[in-house]
Amino acid sequence: MNKCRFIFCVTCIVLFPCLLGAQGYAYKSIRGEVERVRDLFVNDMHQAVQNEVALLLSKDLKGVSPQLLAELESYGVISGICLKHSNIDGLVSGFQSRYPNSPRLAPIKFHQSVYYFDEGDYAKSLSIINGIENKYLSKQQRWTYMFNKAYSNMRVGNNNEAKAGFRQILSLGDTPYKAPSHYYLGYLNYISGDFEKALREFKVLENNNDYSLLSKYYMAESYFMMKEYGKAIEAGEEIYQKLEGDFKMKCVRILSQSYYELNDSRQAKRYLEMYSAESDRMSRKDNYYSGVVSYSLGSYYAAIDAFVKVVGLKDSLAQNGFLYLGNSYLGVKNKLNAMGAFKEAATMEYDRTIQEEASFLYAKLAFDLNSDIEPFNAYIEKYPSTQKGDEIYSYIAASYLQSKNFKDAVSALGNVRKMTPEMVHNLQKAAFFRGMQLMSVRSYRSAIENFDLSVANGLYNASLTSLAKFWKGEALYRVNDFDGALTITSPLVQSQHFASTDEYPMALMNMGYSHFMLGDYSAAKVWFEKYLQLPAHKKIAFVEAKTRLADCWYMERNYEESSLLYQDVASRTFSKDDLYATYMGALSYGLVGQPQKKISMLKDIIDKKSTSSYYHKSLYELGRTYVQEEANDDAIECFNALLQDKSDSTYRTKSMLELGMIHSNLSKYDMALNYFTAIVEKYPLSEDVMSALAGIESVYQLLNKPDKYLAYLDKVGMSSVKSADEKEQMLFNGAEQLFLAERYPEALGSLESFIEKYPEGAKTPQAYFYLAEAYRKTGKPEFASDAYLKVMNTGEGAFVELATLYYGQLQLELEEYGKAAYAFESLETISKLENNKKEAAVGKMRGYYGARNFEKCIAAADVVLASGFADGGLQREAEYKKAKSYYSLGQRGEAILLFGKLAKDYTSAEGAESAYLLIQNAYDEGDFAKVENLVYAFSDAGTSHMYWLAKSFIVLGDSFAERDEWEQAKATFESVKEGYKPEKDYDDVLEQVEMRLLKLNENGQ
Repeated sequence: MNKCRFIFCVTCIVLFPCLLGAQGYAYKSIRGEVERVRDLFVNDMHQAVQNEVALLLSKDLKGVSPQLLAELESYGVISGICLKHSNIDGLVSGFQSRYPNSPRLAPIKFHQSVYYFDEGDYAKSLSIINGIENKYLSKQQRWTYMFNKAYSNMRVGNNNEAKAGFRQILSLGDTPYKAPSHYYLGYLNYISGDFEKALREFKVLENNNDYSLLSKYYMAESYFMMKEYGKAIEAGEEIYQKLEGDFKMKCVRILSQSYYELNDSRQAKRYLEMYSAESDRMSRKDNYYSGVVSYSLGSYYAAIDAFVKVVGLKDSLAQNGFLYLGNSYLGVKNKLNAMGAFKEAATMEYDRTIQEEASFLYAKLAFDLNSDIEPFNAYIEKYPSTQKGDEIYSYIAASYLQSKNFKDAVSALGNVRKMTPEMVHNLQKAAFFRGMQLMSVRSYRSAIENFDLSVANGLYNASLTSLAKFWKGEALYRVNDFDGALTITSPLVQSQHFASTDEYPMALMNMGYSHFMLGDYSAAKVWFEKYLQLPAHKKIAFVEAKTRLADCWYMERNYEESSLLYQDVASRTFSKDDLYATYMGALSYGLVGQPQKKISMLKDIIDKKSTSSYYHKSLYELGRTYVQEEANDDAIECFNALLQDKSDSTYRTKSMLELGMIHSNLSKYDMALNYFTAIVEKYPLSEDVMSALAGIESVYQLLNKPDKYLAYLDKVGMSSVKSADEKEQMLFNGAEQLFLAERYPEALGSLESFIEKYPEGAKTPQAYFYLAEAYRKTGKPEFASDAYLKVMNTGEGAFVELATLYYGQLQLELEEYGKAAYAFESLETISKLENNKKEAAVGKMRGYYGARNFEKCIAAADVVLASGFADGGLQREAEYKKAKSYYSLGQRGEAILLFGKLAKDYTSAEGAESAYLLIQNAYDEGDFAKVENLVYAFSDAGTSHMYWLAKSFIVLGDSFAERDEWEQAKATFESVKEGYKPEKDYDDVLEQVEMRLLKLNENGQ
């Protein structure tokens, strides 16, 4: 029996009593026709029903009851619905307009709702159902009505109403809709996440022929969602082969994921492969899960293939995919691609936990591969509450310590908030060695800061603390803080432990020097004598100490003692330029009334024809001694020799003055006047002019011609008192003469005296420039920098340009790269000389590189390379710094191109390092075969730069270890250990090798 026939029969049973109530002639006349229509309807002859109803309704039916007419028309409407006429809604609305209160309307609307239900238009079916008075429906119709209403509510998303409807049907007991109601109620609980309730409904249907299979599938899904993976596997394995289509694919995936969650990756992989084989198209989620399973099995290449198909879009799945992709690249040792994947995940904000983890992993690789600390700084800034901050900076510092980058190690440890004992010790060590590096470039002020930091963290290593104090004392002495040097060195030399160190003898010397510079010669003698009492093998500065001891006696005016000591030192000195002790010995003998001994020692100096400044001093002093001994001819010979020597003009006017006085004493007044007037007229700004004028006045007095002296003063314009400017100029000229004669220690005193007297003078900027040059020539770059900076701030013209250039160059030497960059930026702006413009371009590049301002370094290197003035060496340097800047910024592609070009010349330092970095890059990409080929090619090239070759072999050893070729790795490391000789201070090669060999031994390899 079809649905319409069944529904019609029920309708007739419900409404037949109404028909019996219809009386009258009209009813009796058509009763047979209506019954015949009913029979046709019951037999599904709906078209015949339509025809008969239309025929009957065309007759005159006056007097026929409305009930009978409604019955007749209802057959036609319901038949039209069963025949799926296009105007079903019109038929129903027409019947409703004619018989709005007819009990026949409910079954008609019921049939209408069933029609739309069967058509899948659940929204319309539901709207019709909600308008039906179900009291006019039979029991069976009410069951259908209730089920269709619940199901339609489910299909339009009214899940709560649907659940209530299905529960209502189940409350009726056994009905045709009991099983489907259990199923759909279970399904609704499943999709709402109430899996326990869902399971109760599905379990009822385990043995139901119609719903058993799907119920068991949803049971498997529910168990999976409840994380009861064992039960999910049990349910899924029972049915997955019976399922078809999407249900089978989903069940297989549930099985795969359940096994994965139970750490049975192999079974997970088996079902995943089954899923992949039968799936026409793997979704992004499928590929993601495939990647996860492959990753868990260590199948990193398969995982990479899967995750690459996931990360094409910007969503949370892609963020997760990038994180796994990065870890998968690490699995195949490709750190570069891993870094890129982690960086992508870190830029996405869908999952903050994943973003933080990816940011950390990206920062770690950026540091490991490029020594780029900025991603770590960005990470800590973005996640200030992270517990990893101290761990990060400790890790950075440990890496820097291994590579002997003490400057950045100190900086990293300075950011740690809670120091462990190991961190404290590392900071002490890093600060000490950074201080020593700065001492080697004479950057004493910065060295002091580092030694202070080392001492402050010296809780766990007393010996290193003592060393830091000693070297701080040395640095303080170098910056003329003699009191400070004594304060820190004095306790050290009292320490019995320190007395056994190699630095103890030097500390004794420092104590002596500091007291000497403070004018405490008595105390200085004590320390120099203590030094001289040391065993012979410890007093390598014996001559120096004895000379200083002689100086102390000299300064105390004990010339007998000083003369003996100086003579002893002179007898031990064999260099023709080391004439200080001989000169000072001569002076001492002169002061104790032994002129012949003085003359003898001075003549020894003269005979050596030295280029030392003491040659001219000695010649002048010898001449004066001859004057005192009235050996005028010998004196004249000495002074004439000075006049003829153009290499030191400082003794020119002094010699002329002495010659004038000798000739005056010999009554050779004309010759005397020639010398005196030559000084006044040729060297009017000389400090000897006033003495020369006094000599002229004396001669004219002796000649009884005082008027001639006055006339002479008028002639040369010196009859009036000298102006302040003239006095300033005279004082400056005296200092300038000493500077130009390269008598820098004397020039320093004169220039400082001039600046103190004329701090705002017209010649003061030039005096500062000479002062800076003198400091630079005497090995005091920090004091020189101070003076150059004064010129830069107060001067003008060529001196400013030169001061800026020299200041920038000194800052590069002192490793003050930020200051250097600033100086060369200024030089670029002010320079008028073409050569200084070139120096500015090159200096900027070097300053930016040293200051780790890599973007600016690249731009500056491009300027140098495009300038046309870069020769082979400078061009190579610019390309190198540009490549290293790209490398540090993580722009490997650009860097590798330049390294490839530079590495063609293995003979240069830049080429050798570039060859090493190409090898390191191959290692970072996980291409170990390429590492091997590049290392052997580098070795065969015969480079002289053994440091970079040794570093390359360390990478080769690491590549063997990554491939578990332990014997090869060990042999490689041991060959480096045995054959390598350190090339520079703070060489890290042997330390790196020892660390690796130790690790191999610890791992039993």
